[in-house]
Amino acid sequence: QLRKKLKQIDELERRLATNGAILAAERTKVHARHSIYLELTALLQLHPELNDPIARVPLMDDLPASTPSSATHSTTTPVSTSSCAAAPSGAAIPQPTPQRPG
Repeated sequence: QLRKKLKQIDELERRLATNGAILAAERTKVHARHSIYLELTALLQLHPELNDPIARVPLMDDLPASTPSSATHSTTTPVSTSSCAAAPSGAAIPQPTPQRPG
């Protein structure tokens, strides 16, 4: 639940940084971030096994900035360009000839 609240607060902080248009109740949530952080720190001190980086689920802040698009395309295979020869400028690119069924 605390992670969900932190995620909501992150979104509110982004909105505040871009145009500053958040409601007073939302502004209170942003100010509550510090107390949520203190609660999480206390919980992690009581339960050190939760602080294990292998056991915990990464938050959006934990991910590098360049990963959002790579996360959706992680199963794609690289395309080889070795069979594509560049034609000299102005040269016609040869087209494949259609094969007749024989």
